[in-house]
Amino acid sequence: MRTLLQRYFVLIPVSENLLNTDDSKTRLYFMVSTNADGTQNVVPAKLDAENDTLSFEATGNGKVTLVTTDVPYFEEVGTELITSAKLNARYTVTESGNKAGQIGTVAYTGPQNKKASLTVKDTVKINGITYKITSIGEGAFAGNKKLKKLTIGKNITTIGAGAFEGCNNLKEIVINSKLLKAKNLSPEAFEGLRKGVVFYVPAKKLKAYTTMFKKLGVKA
Repeated sequence: MRTLLQRYFVLIPVSENLLNTDDSKTRLYFMVSTNADGTQNVVPAKLDAENDTLSFEATGNGKVTLVTTDVPYFEEVGTELITSAKLNARYTVTESGNKAGQIGTVAYTGPQNKKASLTVKDTVKINGITYKITSIGEGAFAGNKKLKKLTIGKNITTIGAGAFEGCNNLKEIVINSKLLKAKNLSPEAFEGLRKGVVFYVPAKKLKAYTTMFKKLGVKA
């Protein structure tokens, strides 16, 4: 006869001594639940740092034990990052890096302040972690009427829909990336881009990019 395992959602308080105090580390929490047959289930627990509680969903009908492990500090995928005013950029983590030297990736989601000239850099270091900037998010520059010149870094592979829509004064886009491919660009990547914008691209990509951009609706 098959035994059905119980499923339950648990919220427990976390004592101060279990909280991470080392800025170079990220503390991970796991709950180990023991089944009637002696096997174990290990599930991650989510920390609510503001309320000092852990929440998790577990299966089993036996004892539940909290286990912690510390790993080099990292930001989770989906975390929004804001740079200093000098660097003037906002990002979203797309692949985690850490303080031990593992390089992550981020999407550029826009500047903090609209300016006439903006640059999407090759890499950025935030909170001690280095990230490659590999994509430009949907609507990243939309409505920026101050923008006249945009420089795009060498690691960009993806451009989201409407990234330049409403940039009525944009005159130049300098693309240093050799990694752009039609399959990685939104069909609406250049939607709303004003006619007559001049593109500067790597010499070896001139023919390929010219063909690709025309197919995506770029008007010379």
